[in-house]
Amino acid sequence: MTSLSPPKPPFAHQSPVEINNLIQSLRSIERTPNGSRRTAYHVPETMYTLDCWKFNDNSFKRPTLPIYARGLFTLYDSENDSNRIALRGYDKFFDIRETYRTEWDWITQNTQGPYEATMKENGCIILISGLQDGTLLVTSKHAIGDHAGRGRRWVDRQLEELGKKRSDLALALYQANATAVAELCDDTFEEHVIPYEGDSAGLYLHGINLNLREFVTYSVDEVAEFADKWGFKKITLERFDTVSDVKKFLETVGEKGNYKGKEIEGFVIRCKARSGPDTEDWNTWFFKYKFEEPYLMYQQWREATRDMIQNREPRIQKHFAITREYLQFANQYFFQNPGAVQEFEKNRGIIRLRNAFLAHRAQKGNDTVQQGLGNAFNTGNTGNAGRNSNAANPQNTPAFSGFNPPTPSTSTGTKLVLIPIATIGCGKTTLASALVYLFNWGHIQNDNITPRRGQSKAQAFCDQISQAFRSSPVVIADRNNHQKRERQQLFQDLSNLGLTFIALHWVHYHNARPINGIRNVTHKRVFERGDGHQTIRAETMERHEVEGIMEGFLRRFQPVNMRSEPDNKFAFEICLDPRVETRRNLETVVKVLRQKCPMLVTRMPTGDEMDEALREALKGYTADTAKETALAKEMGLKSPPPTGPKGIQNNYNRNRNPMPPNRNGP
Repeated sequence: MTSLSPPKPPFAHQSPVEINNLIQSLRSIERTPNGSRRTAYHVPETMYTLDCWKFNDNSFKRPTLPIYARGLFTLYDSENDSNRIALRGYDKFFDIRETYRTEWDWITQNTQGPYEATMKENGCIILISGLQDGTLLVTSKHAIGDHAGRGRRWVDRQLEELGKKRSDLALALYQANATAVAELCDDTFEEHVIPYEGDSAGLYLHGINLNLREFVTYSVDEVAEFADKWGFKKITLERFDTVSDVKKFLETVGEKGNYKGKEIEGFVIRCKARSGPDTEDWNTWFFKYKFEEPYLMYQQWREATRDMIQNREPRIQKHFAITREYLQFANQYFFQNPGAVQEFEKNRGIIRLRNAFLAHRAQKGNDTVQQGLGNAFNTGNTGNAGRNSNAANPQNTPAFSGFNPPTPSTSTGTKLVLIPIATIGCGKTTLASALVYLFNWGHIQNDNITPRRGQSKAQAFCDQISQAFRSSPVVIADRNNHQKRERQQLFQDLSNLGLTFIALHWVHYHNARPINGIRNVTHKRVFERGDGHQTIRAETMERHEVEGIMEGFLRRFQPVNMRSEPDNKFAFEICLDPRVETRRNLETVVKVLRQKCPMLVTRMPTGDEMDEALREALKGYTADTAKETALAKEMGLKSPPPTGPKGIQNNYNRNRNPMPPNRNGP
């Protein structure tokens, strides 16, 4: 009986015509607001120059990019007057619930197994490939600099142990038309959050991609075989047949806070996916599942320490009490270890300081979270935290005293602002009004505000938000907030109140969510609503005038980016779909808030209660029976809402009780 030979790795040659077209497309959008950024890098010890093409993270959610590689270097061949892809990273992939396509419902309906969950090592990406003459190319994700240099040293070390040369690896990758993608984890060079010392330090190979425009990648088994051959460290793998199995595994590890006794950042899951239920074209697809705790707490400690050293206000979004205690300990630690400040500024000693603090408390990081000392919503703005600290000059004082914690407005010390990021017709006011009906929260509508003489409308908006906290621990800041400057204004004007900010993000740009679909849905809603809006009178105004206003909002829309200013001030983001009925988005918001803020959403409302809340919310938009029926259908209700007064005017209904307890149990 003949044994079957193992399948060969994928292979394809580069097409000069296709790559030249790609370069032309990249150049056509170079330096545009959401386009590419090209930087030329000289390859050390050679005569070659590589062009690095970089996009900001939000651009990857748009459907019009010429390529979706995160990490792309090209090389111009002057002899043949053509370009080639020299190194190619993965197509950008997203965290669970970060986009429409990484919601569990979408994954369940549009992916198929096996689901390969590989442990996400905590370092920096290194790309490795070769040229025809045996030149080995080593870069970081977007540059040839210090990280690439350290990566090259690790490659040299591996090859020396195997008795091989750089050119051997370079030619192997060139002949495969492939890029090896590894994680550089080396605490002697740069610490992140998870420790890598001694034998655990090195290059972890987690992918091999073909140097093509489309994303083609080796299987995990093929990557492991290559790692064994060339001396790379291998990644940990778990395989599952179904979505429910992989979901259960990820949630279980997340609850424990570690995997096989090791604190980790998360997992990358590889599977097959289709673009939607209308196609059976299945392609390799990745998504990631990052664990919130204790990883995020450690990350916050690191960044807050950097702020403290620079005498800046530490940015603390959660775990307020334990972070304050940690910073007090850090200040004392720096006083006792004068050289530690300089080491920390070089990204070294981060983990040593953290471990010293945890040892001082006789706890592990996850114990801190589990016992509630690092409760995700024991939060507050730090006021002048760190600004008056002498941490940058630790010899002046052994005690950290820069914190002025805010006075909590409730027994939990929690004050939340829900900030919609949307455009006209997404259903933000309807959703906000339904939340008010369910939970008796504050609701400030920008369209209802008339500022005092000498006061801007933005100032008046924030003043009313501040006043609303006298009656409610949660306030909805109801305006579009579709530009970063609007979000920054809210953060700045409300910075002294000790608030936690949560983004309600109606996601507009994504491969699976074309803007035309959003435009059609929102136009339909606005024109069916007629004059039931404070500022846009769709019945009275000319149609082209209304469409022009709406188009302006779509054009100016700036999606949330939690990794950059000002959006990194959000504690978390709830992604919503502007195309679906408000009933579905309402349920999404309540589910997430129930999970993350159980002290504020003490139980999940029933379906009937949410239907009733939407009917009450829609009262303000009803003008006649036809519109009532149309709106009810749009919002996913079985029957039209009862009629009521036009225009939802009350910012906070003090005459109602909050949502009644469920008589049938929690």
